[in-house]
Amino acid sequence: MSPGPTTLESRLAQLIRLTCSDREGEVISAIHAIVRTLKAAGTDKIHALADRVEKPIEKPNGNAFNEAEARRLYNEGYAAGVRAAESKHHGEASLGCAASRIHR
Repeated sequence: MSPGPTTLESRLAQLIRLTCSDREGEVISAIHAIVRTLKAAGTDKIHALADRVEKPIEKPNGNAFNEAEARRLYNEGYAAGVRAAESKHHGEASLGCAASRIHR
């Protein structure tokens, strides 16, 4: 069995995911566990979790992760993937051309 989550954030993330279960009892248990976990962390209000979702903690550079940054990261990743695919394709194409010249 794998060890459980080691941080408050990872434990809450695990419990939030359990709320998507198709078993009603598991969903209810997960919600109660979220409240217990928050109490154990020093806050007894689910509002603290809701506030964190609405207003994420700012990163050290002062910018909160937001939709614009998510879009930027996606676009950069997509562009890198396209470049890698084109590079691979062109590399194979040029190898294929060279190989076809050798076999003639």
